[in-house]
Amino acid sequence: MLPSVLFAIAALLLAQPAGAAEWLLKLSMNLAEAYSDNIRMAPRGREQGDWVSQVSPGLILTATGPKLKLNARYQIQNQFYLVNSAQNSTKHQLNADVHTELVNDQLFMDGNASVGQQSISALAPQAMNNINITANRADVMTLSVSPYLRHRFEDLASSEVRYTQAAVNTNAAGLANTQTGHLALKLDSGDAFKTLGWGLNYSQQQSVYSNYVQAINNVSYKGNLSYRITPRFALNAVAGYEKSDYISTGLAPVGAIYSAGFSWAPGERTSIDASAGQRYFGSNYSLNAKHRTRRTTWNINYSEDITTTQAQFLANTGAPGQPLPGPVNLLSNQVFLQKRLQTSATLNGKRNTLNFTLFDALRNAQTAQAQNLALFGAANQALGNNSKQLGGNASWSSKISPHTTSNLALGYTVTNLPAVGVTSYDRNLRLGITTQLQTKLSSLIEWRYNRHNDSQIIGNYQENALSASLFMQF
Repeated sequence: MLPSVLFAIAALLLAQPAGAAEWLLKLSMNLAEAYSDNIRMAPRGREQGDWVSQVSPGLILTATGPKLKLNARYQIQNQFYLVNSAQNSTKHQLNADVHTELVNDQLFMDGNASVGQQSISALAPQAMNNINITANRADVMTLSVSPYLRHRFEDLASSEVRYTQAAVNTNAAGLANTQTGHLALKLDSGDAFKTLGWGLNYSQQQSVYSNYVQAINNVSYKGNLSYRITPRFALNAVAGYEKSDYISTGLAPVGAIYSAGFSWAPGERTSIDASAGQRYFGSNYSLNAKHRTRRTTWNINYSEDITTTQAQFLANTGAPGQPLPGPVNLLSNQVFLQKRLQTSATLNGKRNTLNFTLFDALRNAQTAQAQNLALFGAANQALGNNSKQLGGNASWSSKISPHTTSNLALGYTVTNLPAVGVTSYDRNLRLGITTQLQTKLSSLIEWRYNRHNDSQIIGNYQENALSASLFMQF
């Protein structure tokens, strides 16, 4: 819990010079009783049922002012098992972010922190929450503090100097904790440049790992041009140079960067940004397309980048786990090339909301598998080399009455690990009824089904679970 404590102290310090702000503190309590017919997610024939009682006090802290925005949600989840009482546990969950303006229109500070739990390996039971008894869950804690200075040179240009100090810690044995320092400088053209826009960027980053994992230094220089052909269509180009010092098993991580693409906004509710180019690891593509109507939202995203497990946690601070099944940030100490395609659609009606997501995520290791020796052991250290996750999820929320809402969520994920020749299939289904009993009191009754199939490592298992909970705010 050290990152959350540090973040709380930082948030209070940042608030002092931020001027008048409206502070609001809400206390909460979540009481739940659950039954699982396969509490350990064991293979067929070895299932064991158990009752789990949960007592989860929490708080919600917000601050809103002209120079301060703070949102923090914290919950301590206490779990008590009827049969497996030796497994009684306490889990911490935090999602917090703060933005403050320290000097008028010049000096700012952002901060965020998270504490949560997620799966360690794809070759172990994939729990959807914390009630299942499995060794395949780890606490993930992130903390990031980022002061930055902005300056506008009238209509000619604007600049930003930003320094970010971040940390990722877990209790997963063998996964290295990290401390990262990142300096970013940028200078962009101002409103005076109507047709031809330009920008300059410099980035320097050092990630220091615990244990034996080598520190990684990255530096890049980039320049970009944008030529606006029409008010809604522009051609874009990027050129630069990047260098990293990790020991690659393939091409050396150094070389030129260049890409070309376009930005197109055919209407106020539609935008498309696309590019194709080259980096030291090969061809590089990106796509970000959005479309909105009065009742729908559509998104398509594709990206390719060199990253790490720890960097992915920082990029998704506040959400180490996911409310719907999706690609899991599988733990690894290796540097990897990640290619990810994701499409989503949301349909909003008067009483119904539908969400659909499809994803395809591919990871290829760029450093030696020996870095995973402490994480997976000598026999399985190749698990981090390559992985492919393909699947989708959907949810349906329907307002049955003014105070009652039904929720249906389902997901399907196929995970392929070619290094060990294993393909696994995970299916998940949730059905819940939420009722607003009073202004500050609500209930949830939920049934959950979880099924896993693979023929080589874990074997086949399935689970049915039923829970009832009360949520109170004070």
